[in-house]
Amino acid sequence: MTAPLFPGDRNAVAAATLVAALLIVQQVAGRALRDALFLSAYSVASLPGMMVASALVSVCGALAFASAGARRSPAGVLSAVLTLSALLFAAEWYLAADNPRLVAAAVYVQLALLGPGIISSFWSLVNERFDPYTARRVVGRIGTGASLGGVVGGALAWAGAQVVSVPALLLGLSVTSLAALIALARLRPVSASDQRETEASGGVLTGVRWIREFPYLRQLAALVALGALADALLDYLVKAGAASSFAGSQQLASFFSVFYASVALLTLAVQATVTRRALERIGLSGTVAFQPAVVVLASAAALVFPSLAGAVAARGLGGALRDSLFRSGYELFYAPLPPWRKRRTKALIDVAADKLGSFLGAAVVMVLALLPFFSARWLWLIALLAMVASLLVARRLHHGYVGALEQSLRSGLVALGSDDVVDATTRLTMTRAVLDRESLLAQIHALEPERHDEQREVEADEFLRFAAELRSGQPERIRRALAKAPSPPGPELVALLVPLLVPLLGRDELFPQVLRSLRSVAQRATGQLVDALVDTAQPAAVRQRVPRVLKACPTARSVGGLLLGLGDSDFAVRRASGLVLVWLLERNPGLAVPTQAVHAAIATELDMPVGDREAQLDHIFVLLSAVCEREPLRVSRWALRSEDLRLRGTALEYLEQVLPEAVRQPLLDRLETAPLTSRPRRELDEVEEELRRSAVSLPRAAMASRRPRS
Repeated sequence: MTAPLFPGDRNAVAAATLVAALLIVQQVAGRALRDALFLSAYSVASLPGMMVASALVSVCGALAFASAGARRSPAGVLSAVLTLSALLFAAEWYLAADNPRLVAAAVYVQLALLGPGIISSFWSLVNERFDPYTARRVVGRIGTGASLGGVVGGALAWAGAQVVSVPALLLGLSVTSLAALIALARLRPVSASDQRETEASGGVLTGVRWIREFPYLRQLAALVALGALADALLDYLVKAGAASSFAGSQQLASFFSVFYASVALLTLAVQATVTRRALERIGLSGTVAFQPAVVVLASAAALVFPSLAGAVAARGLGGALRDSLFRSGYELFYAPLPPWRKRRTKALIDVAADKLGSFLGAAVVMVLALLPFFSARWLWLIALLAMVASLLVARRLHHGYVGALEQSLRSGLVALGSDDVVDATTRLTMTRAVLDRESLLAQIHALEPERHDEQREVEADEFLRFAAELRSGQPERIRRALAKAPSPPGPELVALLVPLLVPLLGRDELFPQVLRSLRSVAQRATGQLVDALVDTAQPAAVRQRVPRVLKACPTARSVGGLLLGLGDSDFAVRRASGLVLVWLLERNPGLAVPTQAVHAAIATELDMPVGDREAQLDHIFVLLSAVCEREPLRVSRWALRSEDLRLRGTALEYLEQVLPEAVRQPLLDRLETAPLTSRPRRELDEVEEELRRSAVSLPRAAMASRRPRS
């Protein structure tokens, strides 16, 4: 079962889809006009130089976007840049008739300077507007809107080139920018993530340092740069072939419009039919790796038979898959990063790393073109090698993604520190397993032996006298007998003592003393205790307390018995067994439990009837802590109780990554049976500030998230 989106999220998804479509309309139509204007005003020999210049300009733009992102929200940056873009397109339209060469170069530079940053800022806004779990569900829809925008943009550019002059289409791009600016107003974040994080300072240099220090970010940067290098080479091959095959701005505009529209149409088809399934079935790294794999095959074919058709096929397939599968998966790799870190690094990676790859590709073309033995096959070979390297990087990203999720959980609640925080595991450890009072009294009454009017005679044997006291049913006599019991008892006495003491575990007034006595012999009577735990003839009031005795027995046999207790028909017994099992594992590193056995116990638990839903979920998370890293899991359970949608989404995403399918989906279904409430919440930056300041304030924040606020 998939939980429905909240009304605010549904509206935001619609707005994001519209904005994405308008931005890609502008991007695709702008590329077609850019290439047509430049190749009609300049020779193809000027193309490598312009590619190098535009790459350098893009790097400067990336630094500017990263600096702006450190001071303003993605929504604020995007609004400002769209306004500037609309003004520049209008100015270029005004100057185009008298200065065609100047306008051709200006459009090329403008798209290089602002285009990548606009797209990067938009996806940063999407990542901050939606929590990671929701983002994974809606990014495909938004991507579909973007792909549809590509089709519309290419079609409009082609139709416009047939009706009006190519420069006149620049005015249409200005109008598109203004329309996107208006639609953007409905997409602004609902939390304090829309504001600058005052704690994080350092701007671009901080972002560069983080990319250098964190392997996960370095891998993302390498993935982007390698893809851009290959794209630059393929792009040159397409443009050079088009320049030699078509003449005049009208023909070039028509060719590039059809080309970009076809790429967008293929992107739309992939986005609508494949992307979501790919994300669900082969994961993020597999989805991202699909694009370079296809380009490797296409480049290998073109390496043998180089032609314009081969270049169009390789560039078109690569572009379509990059804007659909690759983009949808790649954007989600940023979901675990906190907003203040994402803002300083994403623009640098999205644009600076991308344009560094483009610069290297253009430089390769310039250098090779100077050689007397230059051949297009050299470019195909280098593009193929770059895509092979991309495949290797993509394979390593899955583990980095899971690690980043864990780090996100730890960083978000780093001040938790000790077990004193009121989180799921602490609460479970401190909670006593209590039965309904009337049911408990009835079970205790059933345990009491019949009282005889006369004390039967016993032989002068120490054990028989002791046994008689234990079976008397009189609390004072039993206490005295336990106080006088030999310590430690002999081996013969142990075997006879345990069956007499176990039934007394169900009596509250005797439980502390009986527990101490049984623990004193637990390691020599583990088998008997396990038998009592799994003996359904024993009352539940007894069986649920046997695990407390086994805490004194840190052995593999005890662990095995507790695993059997996880299959009991009574929830109180299963919960007690799980708590003690994890307690033993935490304090005895030499003990281990088979992961499959724990997953099987969880699957069984999820098939059980639901009584107290929250108690059952707490029990499941206790079991998970036996085989998963405990701190992220503990934070995840706390996060799932909170009203912080971002933290809750990160926790759900973490669970999706670390749990096997047999456990993951049933557990997520169970978690989603109770949607988050819409009661008022504090602003997110206020909560984060409090969490960073002091560990003492965290329990109050946790409790506040579980009760209504006045």
